[in-house]
Amino acid sequence: MTLASIYGKYFQKSKIFLYPQLGFKRGLKYKPFQTYLMWDGDTEPGYRFYCHYKNYNTEGFRKFEADALGPHPRCVDYHILEDDTILYLFDFTKEERDIQNVIKGKYSKLSEPFKKNILNFFGKDKVTDYIESYLYPEYYYDEYAAILGVSEESLKEVGELCDKPDLAKETLISKTKLKTNE
Repeated sequence: MTLASIYGKYFQKSKIFLYPQLGFKRGLKYKPFQTYLMWDGDTEPGYRFYCHYKNYNTEGFRKFEADALGPHPRCVDYHILEDDTILYLFDFTKEERDIQNVIKGKYSKLSEPFKKNILNFFGKDKVTDYIESYLYPEYYYDEYAAILGVSEESLKEVGELCDKPDLAKETLISKTKLKTNE
């Protein structure tokens, strides 16, 4: 694989590194339109992962909620928000080390099972080369060095080839909760 350029836009780290851990197949009709590491009021990221869904208000979506979201082993709660969207909360306390590595931007330090879930989720997608370089930077230092015009040694010192999560962008701002199952 050869990278022609570096992906320069910000992307939700929670969507790339955590969503694949839920075990849903890529291309589902009902997928979150955004994901988050934090929710307004959280002072720092914890072990919760937030999936923000449009409220389709259809029989198909209600079936998806009943069959896949609600009974998901990681699902701990859901909320209907002020804009009538739905927020599902998933617990990752059993993967404390991996979550901390995501929060710190240490993607190369993720456990092998975590990495495998990510790569399996994306398969042969055009972004897979980038994601693989974030998970296994040691195989890509030379390519990044050539693209950036820096030495491989300077990249090795940094260690990671992807920026840390921007916690402002990884925080859902929506205070009003109309309904909860708590």
